[in-house]
Amino acid sequence: MDPRSRAGKFGVVTVRTRRQRTLRLDSLDMAHPKERSRALKENAGVLWEPNSIELTAVTPFETLVLQPGTSVVTPGGVVAPSGVSPFDQSYVPIVWAEAPLGGKQQKAVQHGQKRTPRRCRFCHRSEPAVSFKSKAHVLPQGLGNRAHLTWEECDECNQSVGSPLEDDLLKFLGPHRSMMPFPTKAGGSKHKTKRSSIASKSDGVPPITVSIFEGDPSVKVTRLSNHRLQFEIDTQPYRPMGVAKAVARMALALMPKEKLDGYDYVREWVRGEVETKPRLTMIHIPGPGAAKLGLWVFEQREQLIGQSPLVACLYFGGLVLFWHAPTPSLETPPKPLLPRMPPSPYPPHVYGATSWIVTSDAKIAPKQTIEMGYGSMTEQVAKTKQGP
Repeated sequence: MDPRSRAGKFGVVTVRTRRQRTLRLDSLDMAHPKERSRALKENAGVLWEPNSIELTAVTPFETLVLQPGTSVVTPGGVVAPSGVSPFDQSYVPIVWAEAPLGGKQQKAVQHGQKRTPRRCRFCHRSEPAVSFKSKAHVLPQGLGNRAHLTWEECDECNQSVGSPLEDDLLKFLGPHRSMMPFPTKAGGSKHKTKRSSIASKSDGVPPITVSIFEGDPSVKVTRLSNHRLQFEIDTQPYRPMGVAKAVARMALALMPKEKLDGYDYVREWVRGEVETKPRLTMIHIPGPGAAKLGLWVFEQREQLIGQSPLVACLYFGGLVLFWHAPTPSLETPPKPLLPRMPPSPYPPHVYGATSWIVTSDAKIAPKQTIEMGYGSMTEQVAKTKQGP
């Protein structure tokens, strides 16, 4: 591949001809990251930077799938009776919101108290000191939410606090979003790396299109077996602290007004007024993922030592992300309780869980490893021109 130079208005521009490899994957039947504790430990330095995230292994979810007449020991060390998980014993749902992805959108739902003058539940200011001209989304618009809005977030909090946190969340989910054919704010979803990209359509139907430039290390594709690929993908820089705050902010936006005073320290943390080290847990569900975006908020039935008083669960396609609230003294819960979930009909049938504590506000850009099964694949190699 000999570089060719040409004279231009701004001097000499070097144009290199390189090959672009394009994969189109149809009839997807599985999309989930590598999720075994062994793999997580081996790749800890790649997946998460040690100086900003403290990685801890959580028992895979097969130990929480109960059979009649049995009991189980959870990551928190609690024995559950048959059919009831320690999480269900300890927590009760207090609010829930869900938006379908693809197809007919549901009618808009306004959360919060509609009153005059309007008051922001994040900064506690009212009109006319602050304005409420923009639509404030409870669930991220970038993940496809057009239905759930709130009356109680001012424009300043929405733009200066909410938008940066949502950006961190979307970049964290970037590779996964690009492999889920669900609509987003911009239509389909596309994850871009240095030169390559992964894109999906917005109608809930494959194909997934992967375009890789020769020599670009940001996307690596390995064939594991027939109809199964592994992707190693660079993420765009994001703040794990922002990811945790984004989920907490959604929980605050949905919570009943009478519950807010008990979690004012969470509001202060989201706004950057106090500091804590939040815990997140990511669950990967084998399979193509449900065309749903939603958030559950759970509260302790009674105070448990060493457990979060509040848990928020964000789900999108085949991903579930838990934020475990700190205690009122801003202490991080050492081991999270997780809800019992039935086996997935897709192999390997059991869920994997990764839990970590975010210890700084630094940005990271780790690689993410995703395994994907597919029904058919077409491959095309073309020569393209790219600048220096």
